[in-house]
Amino acid sequence: MSHGGLKLFMPRDVAAGIIVLVELAFPYNARSVALRGMIRNRAGFSYGIEFIRINKHEQEIIDLTCKALQLLK
Repeated sequence: MSHGGLKLFMPRDVAAGIIVLVELAFPYNARSVALRGMIRNRAGFSYGIEFIRINKHEQEIIDLTCKALQLLK
């Protein structure tokens, strides 16, 4: 996961350019968040998803999660 997207394993055949809705449960957040993303690339069943139409609150949750994950490295 990064500030702008994520890598997703999905055992489906989905073309680049398709918009998907991904529901994620973030640490330190009581409710799951549904995010829109566009498939930018793929290798097998690993897809590169770019977040699109993210509001300020969703971006703050993503940014906090990225900071927390960076501490675990």
